[in-house]
Amino acid sequence: MSDFRFEVWPTEFRSINQYFGANPQNYAQFGLPGHEGLDIMAPTGSRIFAVAPGRVSKVDTVASNHPYGNYVHVDHRDGYTTIYAHLESISVRLGQEVSAGTEVGRADNTGNSFGSHLHLTLRKTGAKVGNWPAGIIDPTPFILPLMGWQEPSGPFTNGWAYSAGIFASGNLAQASAGGLNLRAQPSVNAQNVAFVPSGTIMIVTGSSQGQYTPVKVPTRSVDLKGSPPAGPTPTVPTTPTTPVTPTPIPPTSPDSPTVDGWAFTTYLSGSGGQVVVGQYGINLRAAAQRDATNIGLVRGGATVTIVGAVKGEYTPIRAQKRDFTGATNFAAAPTLGPAPTSPTAPPEPQTPAHTTAGWAFTTQATISGSKAIAGQYGINLRAQPRRDGQNLGFVPANTEMAITGAPQGEYTPVYVSNSYLQPPYQAVSFAISFSMGQDVVPDPDPPMFSTARIGLHTSLEGGPILAEEFIELAELRPGIIKILSTHEPDSVSRLAEQHPDAEWIVRPYVSFSDKPISPARFVEESIIATLDVLEPLADKQVVIELHSEPNLSTHGLYTSWENGAEFADWWLELLDHYRRELPHLPIIFPGLSPGSAIMGRKQDHIAFIEGARPAVEKANGLGVHLYWSRVSPMNQALMTLDDYISRFRFNNIWITQAGNTQPKLSPVRKGNEYLKFWEEVQKRATVHGITYLVSSTSDPKLLDMAWVGRGIGRVVGRR
Repeated sequence: MSDFRFEVWPTEFRSINQYFGANPQNYAQFGLPGHEGLDIMAPTGSRIFAVAPGRVSKVDTVASNHPYGNYVHVDHRDGYTTIYAHLESISVRLGQEVSAGTEVGRADNTGNSFGSHLHLTLRKTGAKVGNWPAGIIDPTPFILPLMGWQEPSGPFTNGWAYSAGIFASGNLAQASAGGLNLRAQPSVNAQNVAFVPSGTIMIVTGSSQGQYTPVKVPTRSVDLKGSPPAGPTPTVPTTPTTPVTPTPIPPTSPDSPTVDGWAFTTYLSGSGGQVVVGQYGINLRAAAQRDATNIGLVRGGATVTIVGAVKGEYTPIRAQKRDFTGATNFAAAPTLGPAPTSPTAPPEPQTPAHTTAGWAFTTQATISGSKAIAGQYGINLRAQPRRDGQNLGFVPANTEMAITGAPQGEYTPVYVSNSYLQPPYQAVSFAISFSMGQDVVPDPDPPMFSTARIGLHTSLEGGPILAEEFIELAELRPGIIKILSTHEPDSVSRLAEQHPDAEWIVRPYVSFSDKPISPARFVEESIIATLDVLEPLADKQVVIELHSEPNLSTHGLYTSWENGAEFADWWLELLDHYRRELPHLPIIFPGLSPGSAIMGRKQDHIAFIEGARPAVEKANGLGVHLYWSRVSPMNQALMTLDDYISRFRFNNIWITQAGNTQPKLSPVRKGNEYLKFWEEVQKRATVHGITYLVSSTSDPKLLDMAWVGRGIGRVVGRR
């Protein structure tokens, strides 16, 4: 196995907009089985960086020559090449040697692109994977460590995770948005062992059974009560602890069943005297450097013993000869000697006055002895060793921290000087903050792969939220909730208290009733009520969906506008009013009624939105409405979603209304369909969430879609 790895995130924005292999229908025209790289957020003019050291082997500055537009090839060690495409300008020259982090260009959307971003392709000489052209390989495993993907340390809690609620790669998996219940057995009716928060990395321990995957989760990352964590639980050690030191081991000899050497530390996991080799194996080298003689390949999953101190990027280990695969060169192995027979504990870190203790995300720091250096994006200091732990403050990049103990889960306990600690970082979507003209600071927390939240649209009539709706939502465990401006603020406040981690969609409501409504009148009739329901959501993540289904005659078509182009002018004036009133909130273009035109009642959603494209581009995102039934199956709704994504490839999308409209469908079947739809939506990187229609309604045409009293929330909430 090669020691090649990605060392630096290639853009200033750690957000993936399109995954490898995604949207095969868009790439068949190029003879590809899907998207042959990763699309990473990079607004026009932002910097693009080399992911690893290498040499520039190709530069193309004639954008019309290639679907990549302006692009750069960088050749790396062991036959790997990275390609950086759709650039505005190029900052390197042919033949130039570059380091990890060297700027190779500035981002744009040259070539076959519909919005500014970086397209990153990875090639490996001689590789042939599936139906992909020779040399093309998936960059995802190489970028995962930069997203916080590294085997966590124990102790662990074992159980079964709902497979649709995790994103798995190799022997690791990540809990999707909203978190999941950990079951004692692979059954929806099995005992609930714990609640696993969003983003938690866990270890896959075997093959899936039915809808469940066996996993072990860091115990201190979960809530063993089986419900979403409500507040602080474990505490950080208040005094430094002594790190574990290697166990004394005799040196190797020619006849010994073991062999010494140096292993790339990144591919080792665990703590203490014995550690485990990563899933792809590891090259054992004769010296602590990348070009040292290769002794042989130690198989993935083998347990090896640490026999000395870390040196640079390498750890000295002793491996069993039986764990080697392929050709070996044991004669080149060094004799590293025994570990000290009376090991002396390293000096305890000095705790300066005026410091704060907390937990630092291990993979976002450089660990060296008893010190840790915050990585290029900085670190959020947590009160507990989990991703949703209380944020004690932001530690800037390159800040030195003192390690106070062994890692737990994904985190290492540290102290940091208060003189460096800044107020907690407030995460805002990169695309949203950039398009709103705000100063964009990269989010220091590792991003998630499966980001689509699942939730519910509350009652269509507004007013007070019914007691039965509170029960339904509690059983659902929503990650996102949609309300109208006409809902009662006290009800919204109570709902916000019951679901502290939920995100929100708020739709200002105005009745058109076949009368023309100007933008000014829309504001006059909706803004006070909108401000009232926003008050209890002051500390929440909220987006405003401004209007709904404007391609229907009942919602303004033919009275306030005649088509999508006229609506764009109307909506942009309304947007200007609302941004003056709510400058801090993202506002999204409203979802359209899907499907073809109906004379006098509805315009085709594709024609309408293309006419309204100038408004979509000015919005902070796009609302989408999707429905399916026996005559129009779920796959058709997903194709409609993919069409929106292909037209607006780098816009944030919220599915603000969705559901199965088929009458007399059992709650169990409907709930399982909603889980299946959510599973599919999670494969679309730009979709933030779904709010299904509807908790309750008095509209007789929609009664079959109502959740209250039918137990749909219980089915979906068991995930």
